[in-house]
Amino acid sequence: MLEDKVGSIEAGKFADFAVLDADPQTIPAIKIKDVAVHATVLGGKVIPVLETKKPRPLN
Repeated sequence: MLEDKVGSIEAGKFADFAVLDADPQTIPAIKIKDVAVHATVLGGKVIPVLETKKPRPLN
């Protein structure tokens, strides 16, 4: 079962999510495109939005 690993933000669960400057559920749909992303949490690591805009080095 995945319910004990995902589905909500709790200690011991996986939580990949974005930190936004507004709640997309409380604004008009036409404004969702204007909601800024401040950071992403991926695999427990906080990734600032500036870091996501950097080009990746070629291997």
